[in-house]
Amino acid sequence: MSETIQGQCLCGAVTVEAQIDDAKLRACHCDMCRRHTSGAFFSIKTVPGTEKVAGPAKSFQSSEWAERGFCGTCGSTLWYGTLQDGARHLAAGLFDDAGGAPLVIEFFADRCPQGYALAGKQKKLSTEETIAMFAGVVMRRAITVFSLCVAGAAQADLFEPPKGCTAYMTVQSRSCIVKHHWTCEGDAPGEKWHGELNQDGLVFMGQVDYEAQWLDNFYLGNNKRETFVPPAADPQSLTQLIATGTDTYDFLLQTPEGQHRVRGQDSIIERGVTIDGEELLRTEYQIVITDAQGAITYASTGSEFVSETHRRFVGGYGDVTEPGTPFTFNQRPVEFIYPGESGFLDNKPKYDCDVINARFSDPEPTPLPTIGEQP
Repeated sequence: MSETIQGQCLCGAVTVEAQIDDAKLRACHCDMCRRHTSGAFFSIKTVPGTEKVAGPAKSFQSSEWAERGFCGTCGSTLWYGTLQDGARHLAAGLFDDAGGAPLVIEFFADRCPQGYALAGKQKKLSTEETIAMFAGVVMRRAITVFSLCVAGAAQADLFEPPKGCTAYMTVQSRSCIVKHHWTCEGDAPGEKWHGELNQDGLVFMGQVDYEAQWLDNFYLGNNKRETFVPPAADPQSLTQLIATGTDTYDFLLQTPEGQHRVRGQDSIIERGVTIDGEELLRTEYQIVITDAQGAITYASTGSEFVSETHRRFVGGYGDVTEPGTPFTFNQRPVEFIYPGESGFLDNKPKYDCDVINARFSDPEPTPLPTIGEQP
């Protein structure tokens, strides 16, 4: 049976109300929570959707996925909120005796400063365990989207995005690749998806945010998924790249083999490039990915094309030097196709497929087209 609890900030200008039916306290020791509260952030588990806040409450977007609520008069901490679903986790200190709830879990326990510790037998999750736990919750929807896309692409001539998602562009590329781009309801503003198909069907699906920061990568060929581990030491920033001509990045991905570090740089080397009527930027890039032991798992240099209109990278060409035998690739965009135009959401790639087939069937296969060659 749920009950209603009421609380307030230090000055009383902001009042809060929520229902609880299994009151529990949660403590977070992450760097952002400690900077916001000057200690661990304690939240109380409430019945989702019952939280009510009245008064001069303000919020600060502390990351691409979260916000922090505070009183506009006295500055008291009010909540931690997730932008994607609008959920608010109310600060336990707003309520008398913290709502009478017991402490049951500590997040980022290994980041708790040495100067203090929380007594009790509550569960303590390390940084890696915390990230894994929340990645499972946040990415559950992404997995569903991926499954639907795989099934749809395998069974139809036209790509059909999942329910609640809207496709806005198809790009036919070199090397027998077609890419479909879409957005989904419920995603954070600016987040986008794209899927890549070859002659056999869907081979890759990825999600990026407004700044083109990688969020989620699915590789169908080896059933591998990589997810962004926040916060980034140096997040990708398309805004900075467009404004200054250069952007560096340094962030972590959670992979089946553990956390991998992604470092690199993009630099604009040509503006006003036109392909199929689309005005693009051409960049020069270098990227290195290393595993937890520092061994290189991927390294590449080359050029990519950027659409300012769609705020995303749309394909490119280059050389992969690690792992294994070095090779050259060319996924230069050739056609940009929009809703209502012939070829929109067509699952069949158009360019270089005969060359790809020849390479697998001939004793002495024909080389792939030279980088930068027009079809």
